[in-house]
Amino acid sequence: MSRRAVNRLLICVTLLTVALAGCSRDLSRSRAAGLIEKHKEFASIMELKVPVGNLWWDWRNMNDWNPTYPFQTLKDRGILTIRESGQKEGYWNKEFITELTAKGKALSRNWVATKENLPNGATFFMGSGCWTTFGHGEPCHAAKGVVYSVVLAQRRVNQVTGITADPAGKESEAEFDWEWAAAPDAKNFPGLVPTDMRKGRADFQLYDDGWRLTHIQIE
Repeated sequence: MSRRAVNRLLICVTLLTVALAGCSRDLSRSRAAGLIEKHKEFASIMELKVPVGNLWWDWRNMNDWNPTYPFQTLKDRGILTIRESGQKEGYWNKEFITELTAKGKALSRNWVATKENLPNGATFFMGSGCWTTFGHGEPCHAAKGVVYSVVLAQRRVNQVTGITADPAGKESEAEFDWEWAAAPDAKNFPGLVPTDMRKGRADFQLYDDGWRLTHIQIE
């Protein structure tokens, strides 16, 4: 047999082995872990938003913890300055001006500028204009600016602890431990990324092209 024929035979054997492995009736723990980490729900990130510009917010909640827009945390960390513009719409909604500090500007080089609109809690239906220090009637300012996304962590499978399969070998269930893997920017927000180990469960089904994850449950 010529060298070229031998090489072709080796390639065919390799491809056949890969194909059989992909369609194996036995779901390995490593394969299950790989499918779990690629799942859309599991792969979603932990992030917080930094809104820079003028926005509308219920002034009563400005100092409360908000997992998406943690105004007080950003202010306490010296990343954002927050001040009132003087416009007020209705009883509770006020316009706030948020600006990055020098520290915030340096950190923002690693952030992603999203296409999201700034928070706008005002309705603009309370009358012909906004209340200001000079009275009522001045047109309400529209919210405008940029919202940055700061990635804090991403889920990571620590280990698949067990797999059970139905007698037909076409459905499997895996239990696994997972944790949040902190991103580099998490060091600027200590205490926000959980450090405990968590549990999850995933269901799989065998198709002609291999195993697919059909349902996932995570803490």
